[in-house]
Amino acid sequence: FVERYAFDLVKFAVEVCGMTPTRQQIELLQSVQPSGSRTTVRSGHGTGKSRSIAVIVLWHLLCYPDSNTLITAPKIEQVRNVAWKEIVDVINLMKIRGNHAWIAEYVEAEAERIFIKNSKQTWFVIAKTAPRGSPENLAGMHRDWYLIIADEASGIPDQNYSVLTGALTDKRNRMCMFSQPTRSAGFFYDSHNKLSTRNGGVWNAIQMD
Repeated sequence: FVERYAFDLVKFAVEVCGMTPTRQQIELLQSVQPSGSRTTVRSGHGTGKSRSIAVIVLWHLLCYPDSNTLITAPKIEQVRNVAWKEIVDVINLMKIRGNHAWIAEYVEAEAERIFIKNSKQTWFVIAKTAPRGSPENLAGMHRDWYLIIADEASGIPDQNYSVLTGALTDKRNRMCMFSQPTRSAGFFYDSHNKLSTRNGGVWNAIQMD
């Protein structure tokens, strides 16, 4: 399973999750796929962003042993009401996908943690945020296979990004940001401008219409 899917996120989306990705979703998945990737996405409504996040999260969880994923947003309710629901929906879809239903049986979903059974403290996905002025709430996460997803990223305080990016200590760590472009300043804005790959930075900037 790992040999087939760990470095083919599009194939995982199609064959394991039953997804028929759009051209823009394929661009997103291929951007996230390489080890050490940095992906930033401007997205409107109805683009399939939330389903894409769910697929990325489950791909990372199931293909990378003892991996950790952190999902953050300005408010924790944003994660639990949207991303968490989508992840659970995709797990349930996987269970009826025939040849790959067995892999979903390894996943346990709780209100605050999604994890591999019998590895709750070491192999998991968590949702976490930090109030303005307390970025240290996001500190303490380090892993060989570590993924950070920032949803509604434009609204996350810039101080938080210093802590988040500082945790990406291994060359295999990945980070993705998603947001509507709600302001013309800040870290998310910069990731599409002076920090983007087209300007010599590390962030692959994508727009989903």
